[in-house]
Amino acid sequence: GGGGFGIVTGMEIRLFPVSTVYAGNLFYPPHLAREIYARYREWIKDMPEEMTCSIVCFNFPPIPMVPEPMRGQSFVLVRGCYTGPVENGEKLLDFWRSWQAPAIDDFKARPFTEADIISMDPVDPMPALLSGEWLTDLTEGAAEQIIHHTLPPEGLLPGAGMPAFVFSEVRLAGGAVTRVDPDSNAYSHRDQRFIWYSVALLPDQQLSAMVMEHLGKIRKAMAPWLTSNVYMNFLEGEEMRQRAQDGYSEKNYRRLQQIKAKYDPESRIISSFDIPPKP
Repeated sequence: GGGGFGIVTGMEIRLFPVSTVYAGNLFYPPHLAREIYARYREWIKDMPEEMTCSIVCFNFPPIPMVPEPMRGQSFVLVRGCYTGPVENGEKLLDFWRSWQAPAIDDFKARPFTEADIISMDPVDPMPALLSGEWLTDLTEGAAEQIIHHTLPPEGLLPGAGMPAFVFSEVRLAGGAVTRVDPDSNAYSHRDQRFIWYSVALLPDQQLSAMVMEHLGKIRKAMAPWLTSNVYMNFLEGEEMRQRAQDGYSEKNYRRLQQIKAKYDPESRIISSFDIPPKP
């Protein structure tokens, strides 16, 4: 990770015998976005913990590293990874396939070693900026703002009217993390159900201010559904330095400050999150 400092006192990791997952993406055209969000809310009501899923408004840039037929196109993606029996995963996806055949359907049984390619992140480093926060709920109003500020108006190319190519994702949280004592480690906000974040590619550093302004517009539009709590992995730039406290409960943040005061009182280790020492 990109944490500023850490004191390892012990670590216990439970391994699970998962060799195969049923995972991938369903690509739907952007004009169906509102229907897809409505169906997604219905789909996840009784979602088993074995399924990790999200919904994404995605604008693919017209660059060679993006394969056809995604290159230069916009889609709404239903994304997921199911760790249970493959046949049960297929039944979960019937909810979508029986409604509307996606433009692209790459859900299939995969070795767990391919889990890192589900999100289609670029292999090579790519400059980008992001902003995100835990949501109170994925309401119709929240979905409307994500669609309006991420997808181009119908008939226009991806990126039209925006300073960069943006995608916005809402992930379903919960599951096993909610059953851990919130005071047992620093990770906080375990009871939150949805995490939103938007990412903008940064083809030119001179566009940085414009891109951050656009991400700020998305955040402002999402304000009615934001919790003021952040997920640390989805912080960048100034937000990463200014909002570290929002990533923890008050009690856990205080403990981190005390550890910092004991082991790094002069704040020599500063690489990302700013947690000032306080005895």
